[in-house]
Amino acid sequence: MPTATARDAGNLALERSRKAWGDTEWGIKQAFFSEGLNPSGAEPWAPGQCTNRLSTTYEQEDRAKVPRSLANLVKDGWIPVPGTPANTQFAKGDLRLSVSAEHDVSEPGSPVQANVPLKYVFLNVTSSSCTGAAGLFE
Repeated sequence: MPTATARDAGNLALERSRKAWGDTEWGIKQAFFSEGLNPSGAEPWAPGQCTNRLSTTYEQEDRAKVPRSLANLVKDGWIPVPGTPANTQFAKGDLRLSVSAEHDVSEPGSPVQANVPLKYVFLNVTSSSCTGAAGLFE
């Protein structure tokens, strides 16, 4: 009968980490999709990864959808971090979600390219228990 090896255990841990990040990313995106926004970005999870960045773009008249999307995250268990400006920092377990200030796609150095006037915010997710070696979720 075959026995599990340390490598098998490591592979299982990596797969659990990959799935956990995918579930977290999807939950964040769903909070924005439900308000008609289209979040994007997020590099595929890789071993040793402790942070990830998403963004969502929107037209000026859709600006009110961002706080509603963040309220959806709160309904999903993300807790606003006390002592921080409203709608900028959220926590869930050992994860922290930081929401950037609003940017305009026409700003110099904007990573978002568009032929129409759009606004965007970054959504940065970080694990407070990440060691870097094992990755975002241990």
